[in-house]
Amino acid sequence: MQPQPLNVPIKLKITKIEELSFSHRAFELLQKLSKLPASFDVTTNVLYNWNFETKMIGINLEFKYYFHDDSKDLGPFEGLVYGTRVNFIVDDLEKLFIVRSPDDFDIDHTLETLLVSISISTTRGMLAVRTMGTIFENHMIPILNPQDLLLSELLKKKKGSD
Repeated sequence: MQPQPLNVPIKLKITKIEELSFSHRAFELLQKLSKLPASFDVTTNVLYNWNFETKMIGINLEFKYYFHDDSKDLGPFEGLVYGTRVNFIVDDLEKLFIVRSPDDFDIDHTLETLLVSISISTTRGMLAVRTMGTIFENHMIPILNPQDLLLSELLKKKKGSD
């Protein structure tokens, strides 16, 4: 049962932004390297939480940075972890988001893309401020296609592979 398009603008607002995690291994990295290598990979984890009574949906994002330096045979080495939650109030949430279980739901594609996109941008800005003046300040979250992080699509792919 897919949510029906409402053919009206989606109305939402951000109600809370939280830093869930920030950890790094700068000291360990600098003991092994004179500076951070430019080469790194970022993995992303995304989870949603919701409350239909308050029309709230939260997007939790976690980014893990893995550094590697082939010249010193180092890598991949987890150097930085950053996580956030962005909570939104969404008018008509119950019409746009149908939940059967935490791992089985349908959500309006436009709404989901918008929520994830805003959450990525918010997290990128928060991480920039958090790492300013540190060895990580030039290692921003890469430009991502928010549609690659839609939990509804990730869960469908997972079910298809089981």
